[in-house]
Amino acid sequence: MKISDLPPFPPDIAEVYVAFGDITFLPDWEEIPQNYKDGIARGAKIAEVLCAGGWDFAAKIFPDLHNTSADLAVPPSDHVYAVGEERDPVIRFKKVIDAISVSFQPKHQHKVAGIGYLIDLWAPEKTF
Repeated sequence: MKISDLPPFPPDIAEVYVAFGDITFLPDWEEIPQNYKDGIARGAKIAEVLCAGGWDFAAKIFPDLHNTSADLAVPPSDHVYAVGEERDPVIRFKKVIDAISVSFQPKHQHKVAGIGYLIDLWAPEKTF
């Protein structure tokens, strides 16, 4: 997927995609900025930990992301929810990330870089 086509907030995906994987929202390798491919961007570092040990492991290293104190991107106030659409941005966020991480394709490096980009897009670091 082209970065320009990514939704500005996490989409709602079905649980089946979380179980079996889905890369619909994974940016194309060519579209991902180099600092994510090199693993030096904030999101790429978080993604590497998530892919290695899951959310509970990541919570020990990045508690802000786990306890939802990160600024999660949410739908605009005029967003019309479909019937049954998940409204909690945290659940939406985790479902998309989990669906990408369990998919069999593409290579690990692509998934980590892409998930890292999505983390920085949808859960930017808070400014204090």
